[in-house]
Amino acid sequence: MTFQKHVGILILCFTATIIMFSGCKTGQSILHHIIYVGYSDDRPLVVDVWNRADHDKLIKETVDKKNRVTKLEFLRDGKKTGFGGFPICTVNYEYSKNKITETAFDKNDEIINVEKHSAHYKSIYHLNDNGFIIKVERFSDLEIRTNIYEELNIPPPTKEELEEYSKEQFSLTPQDAPLEIEFYRYSYSKLNGIYPVSENYIPEADYKNK
Repeated sequence: MTFQKHVGILILCFTATIIMFSGCKTGQSILHHIIYVGYSDDRPLVVDVWNRADHDKLIKETVDKKNRVTKLEFLRDGKKTGFGGFPICTVNYEYSKNKITETAFDKNDEIINVEKHSAHYKSIYHLNDNGFIIKVERFSDLEIRTNIYEELNIPPPTKEELEEYSKEQFSLTPQDAPLEIEFYRYSYSKLNGIYPVSENYIPEADYKNK
């Protein structure tokens, strides 16, 4: 074996070792799921087939070493996109003791805006020691981000009106309405296989079989 070949093999082995060590250190894995939104994006978005990637409409799920979802990305032909009336393109998850934080972004990696998307951008779910959701904190971006009101010659909504609208759409406690983690329905791993909800709440079944 020549010196050059010997050095080349050593470099390849060293590189492979670094990659393997890095993968073990982060412990992340990637899953893909086929989604169904109808032929013209006119149906509610649901998971059609779990753990398959041979389709143009997919969810890319990033899972940490504790088997918890940390990111969901909604893809069409490999690019992040919204589907029909579903503007969410990326959802990030962070975990701390008895808390799950969910943050949503649009196709431009900007946080979801109430005026543009009629939704909040972040929810913090508080769980009790039995794993049930007992309350949710919602955070909304209330800035006006379109100029349609000027074009229509009408006053834009106030921040107070947008905040009230946002509160009307989403409950904060089980007393208001049953609670679930909003986008966990699109995750296979969830919280290491657990789907946290408020006590005595059964998540609705999708009309497509999982």
